[in-house]
Amino acid sequence: MAMRFSAATAAATALDEVRAGVRLLSIARGRSMEEIAGAVRDAKTGLRLGLASLGEDELRKADADGWSVAMIVGHALAMDEAAHLIARSLALGRAPEVEVPYDRAGESKVAKADLLRRLDAAEARLAEATVLAAGGPTFAHRDLGPLDARGWILFIGVHDAMHLHQAADIVRAR
Repeated sequence: MAMRFSAATAAATALDEVRAGVRLLSIARGRSMEEIAGAVRDAKTGLRLGLASLGEDELRKADADGWSVAMIVGHALAMDEAAHLIARSLALGRAPEVEVPYDRAGESKVAKADLLRRLDAAEARLAEATVLAAGGPTFAHRDLGPLDARGWILFIGVHDAMHLHQAADIVRAR
């Protein structure tokens, strides 16, 4: 039985379901746009609170692969922008013409204020996306398979939740 998809844990719950083998498109098709938007808002709130709590040293702290918290958040925000472009194209019945920044780190020396500004822009994009209808054409994510417009929006929340865990691990590491 799937866990309840609530606003408080929606992004993390969807991430857990994907990790358990449930297709993201299936999760998205079983949820209302309000639930999907709530999942993404929840993840964005986590990013905002996490960023606000960090000093510059913590923002620059890196994991074993060399990705710092700033690079992770920058990557997540670049993926957010690409996912929104894809979702808008699909909602209009068009093939997306977007280069998805898979595995591309964000800037290492970006200022926290710039990341927070980009987070504001991501939240504004989400507000505009709440009108997306269910169904429609799909566009394949490299790892998650085909996603429709709403699937790409839910992807943002799942992706953010994954990187929130990664950034928290970096900050907690000594």
